[in-house]
Amino acid sequence: MKSIEMKITPPLYRFFSITSAALAMFAAIPVQARTWTSSDGRSLEAEFVAKSGNTVTLKRANDGKSFTLPLDKLSDADQEWI
Repeated sequence: MKSIEMKITPPLYRFFSITSAALAMFAAIPVQARTWTSSDGRSLEAEFVAKSGNTVTLKRANDGKSFTLPLDKLSDADQEWI
């Protein structure tokens, strides 16, 4: 059985090196909590997790609990941020 030798050319090697470094860098960026304000004026520190349709999922900074709420329960400014 004949083995196949694969050569990685310098440009391809550079591409993979840069891509790997960029992915590692972005994976290491922590998500930061911000102050969110509800439509009735209450606020909390939380991280944005996801938006799906008319709902948003936040992760509370003080205890790590995630919860989903209707987008219209957030202030107009926070709705625009999303």
